[in-house]
Amino acid sequence: MTNKKANTGINLLISLVVILFIAGIFLFVATITNSEMAEALYDTTTDSLNETLTTVDNSTGEAVTTDSLRDCANLVLTVVHNDSEAGTVIGAGNYTISGCSVIAVAGGEYDTGEDWHIIGTAEYEADNSASIATNDTSDALSDVVDWFPIFIVVGAVAVILTLVGLVIAYMGKGGFMNQGGA
Repeated sequence: MTNKKANTGINLLISLVVILFIAGIFLFVATITNSEMAEALYDTTTDSLNETLTTVDNSTGEAVTTDSLRDCANLVLTVVHNDSEAGTVIGAGNYTISGCSVIAVAGGEYDTGEDWHIIGTAEYEADNSASIATNDTSDALSDVVDWFPIFIVVGAVAVILTLVGLVIAYMGKGGFMNQGGA
């Protein structure tokens, strides 16, 4: 009977470790699944551009406004003017497009960092109610992981208190003092 009581603390500790391990696996799988699901739920949206770029050069170029949005891609320029919408039309041979940035061709007529007025379109991935809900769920699940150290400490304290309680109960029955004698 005493061996069974002594094993109670170990059994509690093992149960705690198994529960935390299973919860960790569940959270890991749920977070990855939600992340992948959110990416599949975004709406591909086309944005019309009518803007002035102020520092188009032949090294880094300049990004259009939609470049800051999620997964900006497929930038298509229908017309490019030097300086303003009324300026000289800049031919397609004078610039290249990289992602959602416009880069002047080195040695070209317009590679000096001038203002360019562009009209065109670009695509990006926009949020919708389903992707927002999925992202909120992922965020909430990842917040649970912050509580794991607290669960471990509380579980360890519970195991220690259980063991102390068993020792006190054992001593109350005359356990350590009655080990045989005359």
